[in-house]
Amino acid sequence: KALTAFQKPEDIDRILETYGLSPRTPHTISDRRELIKQLEHVREAGIAYDREESTLGGICIAAAIPAEGGRVVAAVSVSTPVARMTPEREKETAAGVLQTAKEISKLLTRR
Repeated sequence: KALTAFQKPEDIDRILETYGLSPRTPHTISDRRELIKQLEHVREAGIAYDREESTLGGICIAAAIPAEGGRVVAAVSVSTPVARMTPEREKETAAGVLQTAKEISKLLTRR
């Protein structure tokens, strides 16, 4: 989501057509409108979450890394078992992931 959210709409369509929205767990987002809505939220907030969508019992928090010109070239993420993620730890982790993405982006755009 962190990478896909920053693609052109036609590229997002192509990604969805190629990979589909096949459920991997009961939490997988398999509704196109819902996924598009989440991608919009990722663009606004700068952070993406996978709460047991790919793997039961797992949570992933990710942020996109923009390079020169704002083009997203990579992402950074942290994954952990849901049992280890308290609401407080989730906030701290999200802040750390965002900060890390910003620091990497600075290194990429530094001349």
